[in-house]
Amino acid sequence: MSEVDFVDTYLREIGVRTPVSLVRSGHKASKVEKPVTQVLTDVPVLDEPQVGSKAIDVNTADLHSMTVEAMQCRRCVLAESRQHVVFGQGNTTADLLFIGEAPNSAEDELGKGFAGQAGNIFDSMLVAIGLDREQVYSLNILQCAPPNHRDPKQEELDACRVWLDGQLDYVSPKVICVLGRVAAQALLGTDAVLHDLRGVWHSYRGVPVWVSYHPAYLFRSPKAKKKAWDDLLMIQKQLALL
Repeated sequence: MSEVDFVDTYLREIGVRTPVSLVRSGHKASKVEKPVTQVLTDVPVLDEPQVGSKAIDVNTADLHSMTVEAMQCRRCVLAESRQHVVFGQGNTTADLLFIGEAPNSAEDELGKGFAGQAGNIFDSMLVAIGLDREQVYSLNILQCAPPNHRDPKQEELDACRVWLDGQLDYVSPKVICVLGRVAAQALLGTDAVLHDLRGVWHSYRGVPVWVSYHPAYLFRSPKAKKKAWDDLLMIQKQLALL
């Protein structure tokens, strides 16, 4: 299957009807529905949370050095139960950076983020907007997996902030996409539900932030893939303006 056919198939699977898919299915182009998005200037922007202006001092001479330091991290109790530190990966000069939730057991075992079925959906999301993992940078809000898939504790998030902000400083993306409630609440310093965080631009340390669904949620709730597609379109618009 060619990349074009793959993207078309993915869009049809998530319920997005594009001009190409409509023509192939016998519909007239005049009946194409516009995505449920607004032009960027019409989307509200929320004030940036006050969660610190600079990562604490770590060796950021290169990302490899930071990775080596992170692998030896003992800043919180998760160091006792983890199998691997799940550090960020991808293009270290990427314009677009994704932040996921805490690593799950599969990611902990592999030492790689966005693995398994959720990883396959993440890959499909990227392909749908003409990207792949080598063109973006992705990391988790925590670098170690909490036991039993529980939500991270605040002290764990605070301890891990050095690695999060260190990677953000190094990559210096133009747009951040936060995937999932846990990651969004932790990054933005809020207890608002995901429904309320979607649909508006946020800011973290001067970088535009858009909130969407985590691929693991999309695997469990396929009907939400249409909304996730709208989020990707909004991010694509923002990148085009930068």
